[in-house]
Amino acid sequence: MVDGLRTDEPTHGSDRLYDGAWYHGSPEVLAVLATGSTVTRCRVAAEAFAHKPTCVGAEEKATLVKVCHNGTRDGVLYLVEEVAQADVRLHPDSSFRPGGLEWLTNRPLKVRKVADLPIGEPPCLGESCPHRRGGER
Repeated sequence: MVDGLRTDEPTHGSDRLYDGAWYHGSPEVLAVLATGSTVTRCRVAAEAFAHKPTCVGAEEKATLVKVCHNGTRDGVLYLVEEVAQADVRLHPDSSFRPGGLEWLTNRPLKVRKVADLPIGEPPCLGESCPHRRGGER
């Protein structure tokens, strides 16, 4: 549990800003995240980062978010297990709004694979991203 929220049951297909669980997206096969890895409670953001994009955009409406990216690699969505408040800190250079979409880990954390994420067609490309925020990542 993290802040009273279960972290062992991911919400599949969620487009909520905060799903409660902690996620990490990567094209790499992982069992443990290294210190300094990016994690998020926003499943769709982790899914986007799994494809190793250079550009990520987001549009927020109330508690929902749409994320687009220009990633080109198949990815994997991971659930980060046993996260305590001291294990994470806000990402100082987040390309999303301030306040909590991206966090950095303070120690190695175990992860569990949730889903394979084939790339298909990229949801957006560079400057054509309708929800683009910040600079290139």
